[in-house]
Amino acid sequence: MSAQHIFRLRNPALLLALAAAFPAVSSADGTANVDFSIGSVMAVNAAGIARPLSKGGGIGNGDTVRTGEGGRAQIRFTDGALVSLQPQTEFRIDDYQYSGNPDGQEKGFFSLLKGGLRTVTGWIGRSKRENYKVTTSVATIGIRGTEYTAGLSPSGDSLAVATGEGLVEVCNGAGCILLASGESGVAQKDSPPRRDNSRPQLPPNDTLTTTTGDQTVFIGGDQVNSAGLPAAGQAFTVGHVVNSGGVFHDNSTISFDSAGNLTGYTSGTFTSSIGTASVADSGTSDSIIKWGRWASGTAVVDNLSVTLGASQGVHLLWGVPTAVMPTSGTVAYSLLGGTSPTEAGGLLTPGTLSSASMSVNFGALTFSLSLSGSVGGPTAFSASGSGSLTGNKLSSSSLTGLIGACSATGSVSGMFFGASAERSGLTYKMSDGTYTIVGAAALKQ
Repeated sequence: MSAQHIFRLRNPALLLALAAAFPAVSSADGTANVDFSIGSVMAVNAAGIARPLSKGGGIGNGDTVRTGEGGRAQIRFTDGALVSLQPQTEFRIDDYQYSGNPDGQEKGFFSLLKGGLRTVTGWIGRSKRENYKVTTSVATIGIRGTEYTAGLSPSGDSLAVATGEGLVEVCNGAGCILLASGESGVAQKDSPPRRDNSRPQLPPNDTLTTTTGDQTVFIGGDQVNSAGLPAAGQAFTVGHVVNSGGVFHDNSTISFDSAGNLTGYTSGTFTSSIGTASVADSGTSDSIIKWGRWASGTAVVDNLSVTLGASQGVHLLWGVPTAVMPTSGTVAYSLLGGTSPTEAGGLLTPGTLSSASMSVNFGALTFSLSLSGSVGGPTAFSASGSGSLTGNKLSSSSLTGLIGACSATGSVSGMFFGASAERSGLTYKMSDGTYTIVGAAALKQ
């Protein structure tokens, strides 16, 4: 059997959203551009001539991208594929062809010569499996519409692979193994691949890393303030945005004000902007997750103009999504913070989210949660529910509870953030037929 890894996607919708978030742009030969680079990042062409790479730089066939110690880069290919390179990595573009319209000639052949990467495949990986591969010293990785993290050992004789989304088949001449979402494995020369907890070793506090996330990866910028957030007026790529409608926007390009508050984001054909509204409340615990609410003005949400009163709001969460999920154990999460709950029609004044807790069984891929708070002063609400995990997301699940003394139903959506799923963010909605309460909450282990 040939040495190869074949990645099969279970949930193509996620990857379609990821690819759509990065439309094709021009590069030196129509291959790829640098979304951003941090530290020492160089490109070496086939003739051995090196040049520094910075944001917007083009990369072409035959180029090898090299990141130094502390260097990181995110590359966007014209078919929508994304590659995040870790420090001390060498990644070569062997043969890439994509005209922008499927014509049967498209291909993407690459080599991981050293270090580690996280990638989300684009059109070629989803539709032309036989024309997409990444060659390493241990095995060949074939991808079909999925997301994964891979890392070579310093000696180059061991390859660790972790599946963030989809189903991965790891093969070499000695055998094959299937890795489901959240699982990891190791391939070594002359030995059958096996499941293993030895996930790709990524640098600590690596804000680029994923995977998705929503999985690590893809948060960073060329100009940041002391908090690690983009400087005023700058846009950068983040792992995830979720609004109070329960809508996920993976790897959106987002903008901040000088205080680090989210003022807009773009995902594929969808654009949202704070407009004449203002940031009514916001908060963060660290660089992993942040939350905020737009109110008091006219904003644009997913291309639609929305006029908001002071007692209303667009509730938002964003941050660094978990790339490699835990695969066992039950973990308890408690309230870290969140936006002030609001009544959708502005009938009640904004209130307080007083508690939120969640229990997650990573082995069984299930969760249960409860939350409570108040709006309009004495009007209390409470809700509880349970559901399943899909990758690093909480599958949209129903809630039941009370608003005041009236029975209410609703829904919750969310995902995990941080390298070890140490944070979870969710948006919720509850209605009793008269009032509809919405909000966003961040939880911690």
